[in-house]
Amino acid sequence: MQIFTDTHYDFIGRRRIAFLVSGVLILAGIVSFIIQGGFNLGIDFTGGVRIQVKFAQGITTGDLTRIRSGLDMDVYTQGTAADEVVIRNKVENTGEAMAAAIVSRRETVGPFTSFDELTQIEGFPAVYLEFFRENFDLDENPFAVTVGAEVRPALNTADVRALSTTIERMIERATRASISQVLSELRPPVGLPAGVSPTARLNLNAPNSRSDYVKLLEPLLGAQNAGRLADAFAGARNLGGIQTMRLLGDTAEVERLARDAGLDSEVVKRLIDSSYLSGFEIQSVNVIGPKVGEELGSAAIYSIIAALVGLLLYISLRFEFAFALGAIVALFHDVLVTLGIFSLLGKEINLAIIAAVLTLVGYSLNDTIVVFDRIREDRKLLRRKSLVEIVNSAINETLSRTVLTSGTTLIVTLVLVLFGGSVIHDFALALTIGVVVGTYSSVFIAAPFLIGWYRMVKKAA
Repeated sequence: MQIFTDTHYDFIGRRRIAFLVSGVLILAGIVSFIIQGGFNLGIDFTGGVRIQVKFAQGITTGDLTRIRSGLDMDVYTQGTAADEVVIRNKVENTGEAMAAAIVSRRETVGPFTSFDELTQIEGFPAVYLEFFRENFDLDENPFAVTVGAEVRPALNTADVRALSTTIERMIERATRASISQVLSELRPPVGLPAGVSPTARLNLNAPNSRSDYVKLLEPLLGAQNAGRLADAFAGARNLGGIQTMRLLGDTAEVERLARDAGLDSEVVKRLIDSSYLSGFEIQSVNVIGPKVGEELGSAAIYSIIAALVGLLLYISLRFEFAFALGAIVALFHDVLVTLGIFSLLGKEINLAIIAAVLTLVGYSLNDTIVVFDRIREDRKLLRRKSLVEIVNSAINETLSRTVLTSGTTLIVTLVLVLFGGSVIHDFALALTIGVVVGTYSSVFIAAPFLIGWYRMVKKAA
């Protein structure tokens, strides 16, 4: 299929305009990087606790401010979702750092005689104090202390690793509890009378699949009614669908879905009297220590460098060294522009984004190789033409292929950005930017660099 036939666009003649656009984008990214003090790195690289929360109703700027002040943590919306936020704490609150601080204090000051002494450690979050009381023992010698049927670790152990493991688990429970307390004030549960414990009723927003709903509802409604209502609830919440999962908003919606599922009035009343709707759900809690984050960051950098070096060697063998340099310059351009745009948008850089960057490196290279291959062929066939004419001819000859390939890929990534949900939004956005920038650099960066290199070599000779 040919979209363009016998075209003669002067791409190389417009290279200075392209260089200007690229320069502005890269410079804007560098300025943003300096002003913000670096990239907005995720806990994959910094260490910390990352909590993803889904709300039944949309979140306003005022809500975000109240959550930040109540938790003293970083809070931001996830992707384009107005009902989903990410809460991230400071790196020093991770189990690994906390365990090291506890052991260091014990070695310099002496064994802990009271849990209140933990608050003397710089950066110790007071919200965790009660959890230390509940989960640890002050015994000095053995690591594990048996209290009745329960085994609790000793706070005064010298084993940082074992202490860190226990603290990581405790942090997850403590974080869930502290966040739930603050968010419950912001979004109180619907259908839960005052004084009634949430454990006494069924939370209809808790299940994450149809099978979860069946397990939750079957003891109350029976197998047949539970199955029908599970289908209705799972469909209404987009569980297992391509759209973003949502929470049930109010009792009226529950009643409507139950009646549409064929449940009679008596069963619907029993369901309403025995259930409630949480105003939010904690979808995930990830705890990563600073050392692990540092190792992941180093691994990400090494993987990108290794990929670029491997590409340099391959293209040098497959084509010429000048072609390899042109491809590498274009790849560096693509990475700088993509990360610069993410810095300008304030997007988080995590392992998923690094994966997207490596993917776009491969995609951009593929398009560049196609153009370079045609340039190499045309140099043999069009010996009487200048290098600028040969490069222009090669780009025009591959134009239809470039537009078709990039266009179809762009459609897919745009669909993921718009409808893929907040979880993969930033990953899909990085791919979308990469497809556009990668296609652009194959034409306006890699090919013009090749011309400039040969001119420089010719002058040097």
